[in-house]
Amino acid sequence: RQIRPGDWRGNGWYRMMRPAGTMIPSRSPGQKRCGTDLAGWTTSRHPSRRGESSVMNICFAWGNNSCHMKGRIYATNCGDYYVYYLVEQPFIYYRYCAA
Repeated sequence: RQIRPGDWRGNGWYRMMRPAGTMIPSRSPGQKRCGTDLAGWTTSRHPSRRGESSVMNICFAWGNNSCHMKGRIYATNCGDYYVYYLVEQPFIYYRYCAA
């Protein structure tokens, strides 16, 4: 059994909040950022209208490869913030970043 960070509750809807940040970044933060070895970021645009949802591509940066591992998540625009349906990653070193 892997040890997970205290704020991770498995697959489900999450809201990014300050002080970490309010959304998943659309630029690679690079390796060893966001409190982990492999930081997750999106290569997709966030939904622009309130109530709009979209599938977003996610990448995890490692070394010189900004997209070492790929995946998909869901995002919903809630007006002043976004919520994300995040999925479990294979190892604890893969974590979603906030900016």
